[in-house]
Amino acid sequence: MMEDTVGFGPVVINSRFSRNIQLINLGDIGANISWDTKFCSAFFSITPEKAFIPPHEDLYFEVTFHPKAVSNEIKFKKVKCNVEGSEPLFINLVGKCVG
Repeated sequence: MMEDTVGFGPVVINSRFSRNIQLINLGDIGANISWDTKFCSAFFSITPEKAFIPPHEDLYFEVTFHPKAVSNEIKFKKVKCNVEGSEPLFINLVGKCVG
């Protein structure tokens, strides 16, 4: 994972803002990956939720912040990316929602 934290800054309530993150497979074996976003789905989504990453390839994910409540800090630590045959990877998601 090229980043460990994805920050969004202020986003207007009931709108959407997206950023891309990159996952690189430096190994010789491809792997299925899946995101566990159940606990943060009210504020953040990641697409695709499931994918296959071939060996020596990059894969990009779109992380979308879609707040529905005004808050100075919306933070979810350790959002898990399950990687087949390996330890999971984690990212932190942070944003702010304004009226």
